[in-house]
Amino acid sequence: MARSFMVRSLPLLAVLVAGAVVLGVGGGKTVTLAIGFGVVAVAAVLLVSLFFYEVGRSEDRARAQERERDSRATPKA
Repeated sequence: MARSFMVRSLPLLAVLVAGAVVLGVGGGKTVTLAIGFGVVAVAAVLLVSLFFYEVGRSEDRARAQERERDSRATPKA
């Protein structure tokens, strides 16, 4: 899980940093602040969504392994 999360999150982290750079060099103008905050907000939401997606996938894999283990342990009549 950790490797796939890291690989998938790198582009989103780059977008987050780009938004922070826009905020930093924007000079306090309304348009650059709006763009910077928008980019940072979208990247943050996508990162949180990716995190929950990865947690759900790991839970699905654990349940599948448990079902497989239970089906092998149960003798067939």
